[in-house]
Amino acid sequence: MIPEALVATLVWLLGLAVGSFLNVVVYRLPAGLSISRPARSFCPACTNPIAWYDNIPVLGWLLLRGCCRRCRAPISAQYPLIEAATALVFVLVHHLISVAHAPAAAPLEALAPQQIVMLAAWLLLAGAMVACTAMDLLTYTVDTRVTDFAMIGGILIHLFHPASAVAGAPAAVAPVSDAAWSAAAVLMLAASGVMLAVTVWFAPHPPESHQPPAAPHTESKSPAARTAVGGDSARPTAASRASFSPASILVVLALAAMAIWLIAVAIHPTAAPAPPTPSPGTPERISIPAPPASMALFVALAGVFVLLTFAGGQSRESDDSVHDAIEAERGDSRRMVLGELLWLAPILAAGALGWLLVLSSTGVADLWRTALNWQPIGDIRPLSGLATAAVGVIAATAAGWILRIGFTLALGREAFGAGDIYILAAAGACAGWHIAISGLLLAVGLALVGWLVGSLLKRTAVIPFGPWLALGFLAALWLDRPLRAIGEIAADTVAFLAREDPAALWRVSLILMAGAVVAVLAARVLRRLTTRAAD
Repeated sequence: MIPEALVATLVWLLGLAVGSFLNVVVYRLPAGLSISRPARSFCPACTNPIAWYDNIPVLGWLLLRGCCRRCRAPISAQYPLIEAATALVFVLVHHLISVAHAPAAAPLEALAPQQIVMLAAWLLLAGAMVACTAMDLLTYTVDTRVTDFAMIGGILIHLFHPASAVAGAPAAVAPVSDAAWSAAAVLMLAASGVMLAVTVWFAPHPPESHQPPAAPHTESKSPAARTAVGGDSARPTAASRASFSPASILVVLALAAMAIWLIAVAIHPTAAPAPPTPSPGTPERISIPAPPASMALFVALAGVFVLLTFAGGQSRESDDSVHDAIEAERGDSRRMVLGELLWLAPILAAGALGWLLVLSSTGVADLWRTALNWQPIGDIRPLSGLATAAVGVIAATAAGWILRIGFTLALGREAFGAGDIYILAAAGACAGWHIAISGLLLAVGLALVGWLVGSLLKRTAVIPFGPWLALGFLAALWLDRPLRAIGEIAADTVAFLAREDPAALWRVSLILMAGAVVAVLAARVLRRLTTRAAD
């Protein structure tokens, strides 16, 4: 049996290597450069190739004292920060899945097939989230090639999930309603691919088109940020321009120290406590388990939060132009999302067709459930895994579209970036719909706290939401068990109210809607007060 600490160390080294590659992605894609040509990394100042011994993650930057060996131009601290942060996030994901057993579906057996597949999907998502976070912080854009790669990779990984990981019961005897939803999700996923191929991948369109997506490979909060890709907004912020300063060295070393702390904790792991078994004769109650207890785990998550808060609070040269563009689009935002709703119509129709076919035809339902139960190799059910990934993608993107269209129509301004929907799709494919939606809800609260702290650093109200989505997914992984228990309690409560007192359910809904409106108004007032104080 391979020691868990050794696995964690290998994951850390993998994270450093992936972080080095993500630096290439973050630098080249927003600038319109190829990530494969030239094959070797080069100095942006003198364009000379960087030798392999100078390109060792983190260590090369430290040994060179933050300067190019040939031209002595400063090397941005952004490079070691991304490498160290990627390695920390990789170790953090490994710790949550394999050591703390945070996910409700994670087996307690070390290196079980289900655990390996889950870890692979999460590491793919983590790498994509680091790249999206860095690009969103620097340019207010999300390159959809990164999210598409993670989404397709997550779907392919699901094809190799053991049957126990993708279904609670054999697919042949699964309820017809579950089969109908899975068929609807698969058809909607296929229809989404067709629509993207027709309108995005193989069709030219104007840079500021209101049809989604608005540009071939980038999505952002506004056209101003999209047109600035490769221009002013692609320039590093004050934090990324910092080179070999004591503060940057301290942050890099702190990220490495937190990862090493988590690796050390893996030497003596503590298994997640099993839920209590009710004594005979007592009514069964839904218990809310506590999240995994580990000081190293909490410090690592808090460190990522502090890093995102500081990075998001740095002023960018495009802040004012993005904010002005969002305000200028207010009169056109409702028409924009109505056009997006029209774009979604064929996808919704495909889902309705699949759902009705399975529900209305016993032959189609039996055929689909037999297909889900197909096992070509051992315990692997590829179509069941595909259906699970499709449900994750569709449920996650549906939540994003509902927020975007609903709040834009209600508020008269763009309320949720289309690029963030691509991030949700990647999370749904890799981690499942429950992590994507829970992460979205947690990201809203995290972003609010981060914005309140970041507003002390800069006066603009524009914040990138992608980084908070990434942190929200990590928090959802950490809190997976208690969040699932709370979700079950909430679902039972809603079902009880709908059955016994529908009027009370409507009253609760109205109270929640009123609270959302009050929160939006309070945020606007606070934003204006902060802006006036800064001026």
